[in-house]
Amino acid sequence: MGVRIRIEGIRNSDGLVACALFDQAGPFPGDKERAAHGEALPAEAGVMEFVFFDVTPGRYAVSVLHDENSNGRLDTNLLGMPKEGYGISNGAFRRFGPPRFEEAALHVHPGDEVRIVVRYPRYA
Repeated sequence: MGVRIRIEGIRNSDGLVACALFDQAGPFPGDKERAAHGEALPAEAGVMEFVFFDVTPGRYAVSVLHDENSNGRLDTNLLGMPKEGYGISNGAFRRFGPPRFEEAALHVHPGDEVRIVVRYPRYA
């Protein structure tokens, strides 16, 4: 039994959707190479699900990126504001800058489902 991440609100099937499960603050939310678990799949409009197995029960934060141009990173404008869709566990969003691990962390156990809603910038 794994941890299921249900991602809602994907606006189109362009590019990839990347989902990462972080067990520490340092790499969260963007250093997917240092995530405890992570995967990228071809985007599907609407709802997608990722399942991560061998997840040790504990505190994790989830980040999601809809990488519409498949360049492997979150594109931003000159002010550093996101130009692509993203989502964070607990709905943790900040007006300026990424949320802190503590704001997004939740206790996760095998068999749990975490729901993430993707947000898209209005100006992109």
